Amino acid sequence: MPTLKYLWVFILGLLWLSESMAQKRMSSYDVSFMYDEDHEFLMNYKVASTGNEYKVYLQFMLNSGNVKITDYELNYRLISSYIDEQQIHKIVKLDSSQIIATGFREFIYEISFIRQPNQKILVLDLFNRVKGTHFFMDIPLMLENQKPAPFLVFEAERDIPYFPKFLNVKQAFRIVNVFESGGNYKLSGIQNNKRMAPPPFDLNTYNVPAEVKIDTLYGTHENEPLQLLTPGYFSITSSDHQDIQRNIIVHDEFYPYFSNYEDLIKPLILITTQNEYNSFRNSEDVRQSFEAFVQEAISSNPESAKAFIKYYYRRVRTSARLFTENKGGWKTDRGIIYQIFGKPNQVFRNELTEVWTYADLPNRENRFVFDIYRQNGNTQYQLKRNRRFEENWMAAVEQWRKARITD
Repeated sequence: MPTLKYLWVFILGLLWLSESMAQKRMSSYDVSFMYDEDHEFLMNYKVASTGNEYKVYLQFMLNSGNVKITDYELNYRLISSYIDEQQIHKIVKLDSSQIIATGFREFIYEISFIRQPNQKILVLDLFNRVKGTHFFMDIPLMLENQKPAPFLVFEAERDIPYFPKFLNVKQAFRIVNVFESGGNYKLSGIQNNKRMAPPPFDLNTYNVPAEVKIDTLYGTHENEPLQLLTPGYFSITSSDHQDIQRNIIVHDEFYPYFSNYEDLIKPLILITTQNEYNSFRNSEDVRQSFEAFVQEAISSNPESAKAFIKYYYRRVRTSARLFTENKGGWKTDRGIIYQIFGKPNQVFRNELTEVWTYADLPNRENRFVFDIYRQNGNTQYQLKRNRRFEENWMAAVEQWRKARITD
């Protein structure tokens, strides 16, 4: 009898382990196209909800002269989890009646549905009928059992959500409850003083900068145009939904470009020594120090030096558009990996994890794993660091410093 009892405990343990591992299984959808700004199309989305009623807005932009909107068929289905992705679900086809706005090679779709309790992910199937190619994109409807707010940041001039991950100061926008109207909103901010993410092999613990509140509080009514005059990270709350917030980061009017050399040198911290970077910060003529660094440490060949500046800062701008969270994109964990190694060859994810793989790194440590978590209404990605990443990192930095990276 004791033997039977222990066997039963053992079986239960195996079942628990099997379920635990299943929940951690990655999706079979490779979503690396989302991080490729040269892809044939670009896609962004916004989600809003009230109760079980959901609205998903899709920004579908044709990014190549070789494709047109009639080449594509867009479908979606609702699933419960990533381990459920292969089950048969109702497929819903999007048609032109769901297009609520258009621009130059841009199409904005609105999807409305009632979410059932077991439906937590919307899987979008973007099918290029001419090429016979499917692209799948997963859109979480809930994160850590938190539903999205019913209100969204909207463009000032067009009646559509604002899709970019950041605003610039003095840029007009509106806050809109997409289910009902008449709300009042409060915006409170903190300074954007978050430190840059450390390299992937750095296991040190760093102090988190203290939050510095911005004195100015902003208030606005539903649909009222508003401009924020101070850079920072702002939380938006509604008088009708005080327990739910949305966040938006506001940068200076030039971001993701740079208006001065003091800001231009900051991303160079990823490829400079401590002494080199300190010399920038202590220089009386930062422009001269920047130009001297490029000429002496990167290349004395003017064309190679120009190419370095072009490609290095192109990645900074791309990181801003793709990876901005509660700080500038190039400062985030995903941003520093993208900055040094470029776009990943494959990207897979589940509810809690995103995995990037690179095919051409010199040693076997070619997978970067990011934990996905939600904090104060903001989704963030935290890299699992390992000292074994140092070899690949230093090899890539050396290529940058030899002006050999040109994409």
